[in-house]
Amino acid sequence: MTLISTCILMLVLQPMFVYIALFKESTGSGIKSVDNEDASYLYIAPGLSVFYIEQFIEALFFLVCICALGILVAKIVEGKAKKPLTKKDAIGFILSSFLFFGIIKVIMFIVTTYFFNDTTVATTAEVNQIDEDTQFIFKNYLNIDFLYHQLWPSFYCLCVMLTCYIISRLSGSLFDIVSLLLFPLAFLASLLPLFGGNYIFCMFLNFFIYLFSCTLCVSRQSDPSSSGVAIVYGHILIIGIGASVLIKLIYEAIKLLS
Repeated sequence: MTLISTCILMLVLQPMFVYIALFKESTGSGIKSVDNEDASYLYIAPGLSVFYIEQFIEALFFLVCICALGILVAKIVEGKAKKPLTKKDAIGFILSSFLFFGIIKVIMFIVTTYFFNDTTVATTAEVNQIDEDTQFIFKNYLNIDFLYHQLWPSFYCLCVMLTCYIISRLSGSLFDIVSLLLFPLAFLASLLPLFGGNYIFCMFLNFFIYLFSCTLCVSRQSDPSSSGVAIVYGHILIIGIGASVLIKLIYEAIKLLS
């Protein structure tokens, strides 16, 4: 399975993992050192990066961001949850996911190395291909035109959100205008990556750009209800991301079948 397929799969599964971690009735495993064993599903994504050694840094970044997205959704709905999320469980489960998937990776490597023929030739070809891909990535990611083609949705999202922040700084009375703009911008931030050259990376960038900008805009207000408004923005963004992922999956399925 390619890295992008794994990332999309884990992204789609996050709502189910949140439900299992917080709302599913626990039968109890008897492990006293764990506060919520069902929360382990929320933290498995980073460990999958061991299956992409040649893309490890990129895979780790994407999968950690997906894990962070799931945790953020869980924190938003944690007030109505039946079970808690604790820092101790998070650290333990993340380390366990690396250990578990690392063992599987080692077993797969041993099996493919010692029980299949022509592995030396295949491995050499793979190493050469990885070197070529690495050179291509470094060469192109230093090219402004290439970067713009890949990341223009995030560039325009950053410009628009920066404009909203500047408007909110000019006067407190203008925050009403900004608050109205932030609702459609949540959908815009989640749908724009569909048209860029790097869907997953643009989605992560837009997600953090939007949330960080909303936090800055809302923090300027003295109204105690502003924190509740920020949560509403977060919900709208999550809905937009879900719709964007669904559209992307349908598009990829149609392209695969055609």
